[in-house]
Amino acid sequence: MVMMFLISTATQDIPIMFKPSYYLELRKLIGNGLLVYPAVAACIKNSEKEILLVKKRKSGIWGFPAGGVEPDETIYQALKREIKEEINADIAPTRLIAVYSTPKFDFTYPNGNKIHPLIFFFACRVIKKGDFSQNGEISEARYFSQKNLPGNMLPCCVQKAKDCQLRRKDTIIR
Repeated sequence: MVMMFLISTATQDIPIMFKPSYYLELRKLIGNGLLVYPAVAACIKNSEKEILLVKKRKSGIWGFPAGGVEPDETIYQALKREIKEEINADIAPTRLIAVYSTPKFDFTYPNGNKIHPLIFFFACRVIKKGDFSQNGEISEARYFSQKNLPGNMLPCCVQKAKDCQLRRKDTIIR
């Protein structure tokens, strides 16, 4: 199903079309039960080897640019879409750093929805960076050194921060 609505500006109405999230549709069926959630995340470093983190608007928690994989896209497509949506950058994945599937990273949202994330964590190179502006999901994007990470990060993001600093050639499986 495709839904359409209009955004009105001072000079025109702009039609916007989108598909309701696959995961929202699943939630209607299973309620708050545990859901395996395939996701992607990006490790983007600047020239000082600091890592880019984003601050989630609703929770105030810092983490890596990331998001869910929709049924009609590959993990690469999902990664590129999420990075574009969150920080307005075009990226090229350069290496799969890690795959996380440990129940230690299971998470319950404030609304009670439970997820078991299956995260594909990629090193990425920025190809084209647009201007970052706050959006409905992200309030801030900033680079951090490993020694100065913000205190309000989820355990999975703390692990990702450690893993993206390793110089391994193989993929980490956790």
